Amino acid sequence: MIWEDAQLLGGQVYRSRPPSDAVREQLIEAGVTGVEVPEEEPGGPAYYGEVLRRAPGRITSVFAQIADAEPGSEVLVFGDRTSMIAAMLQTLAGKPVADILDEYEDDLRALNSVAAEPLDDAALDLYCADACLAMVAFLGSTDIAGYLTASGLTFEQLARLRELLLQL
Repeated sequence: MIWEDAQLLGGQVYRSRPPSDAVREQLIEAGVTGVEVPEEEPGGPAYYGEVLRRAPGRITSVFAQIADAEPGSEVLVFGDRTSMIAAMLQTLAGKPVADILDEYEDDLRALNSVAAEPLDDAALDLYCADACLAMVAFLGSTDIAGYLTASGLTFEQLARLRELLLQL
């Protein structure tokens, strides 16, 4: 099966750009649940707090769909806010912020390496430092569980989500 740019995140949640129609059909046939992250402008970690403020129901629905997926199934998470969703999931799982930032920077550098107009090393270093600083500010200023439950995620869904994440 072709997974395109999907990257395994702990075994059950995949991060990717939207899959092609052919890959989407393969995923459906394989029983993978697709969860598209809503697009909200502007982008990047400096604006994640604003995204949460503007679209609480849409963001929370991503977590509800993951929590409500069939036990043992795989879930594909894709769209513009996968980095935000992945960081929030990892925070719920208790992953240290330093580890989240290391993976986030690796992702930024990997994306740059395949960009049509990649940044040079000095510009990429500055971009990564700025983006990681913004991610730290976002994670440090957001009560992820509190936000999700205040935005409609039930305590049962939160418990299932945490249980799933701890199994990964």
